[in-house]
Amino acid sequence: MTSSQLATAIAAADHAAAARLHEHVNALWAAKNDPDATRALLRCFADELENVRSRLHDALEPIWWNRVGLDQALRTYADAQVWARSNADCDELSRLFVRTMTAHGDW
Repeated sequence: MTSSQLATAIAAADHAAAARLHEHVNALWAAKNDPDATRALLRCFADELENVRSRLHDALEPIWWNRVGLDQALRTYADAQVWARSNADCDELSRLFVRTMTAHGDW
């Protein structure tokens, strides 16, 4: 994969992440009058955030990059982008992730 193709794939992952974030916001608005539904959504979102942070931490290890393919790396990136604006740790890990992904070069 060329660097231009990778940039296009990253841009597509950014777009998918923005759409998912929009869905999260819409779901919260829809549940705002139901405290139980709101709590359930917040628990689900907290689990999602913890999962992506765990994957980003795993990606700090070089062996992770040898075990995953481009699709999984892009999925991890997109998942991270959903949370990067609201979670400083996720934002920083996401930046490191992109640097490593673009330097990896074996796609």
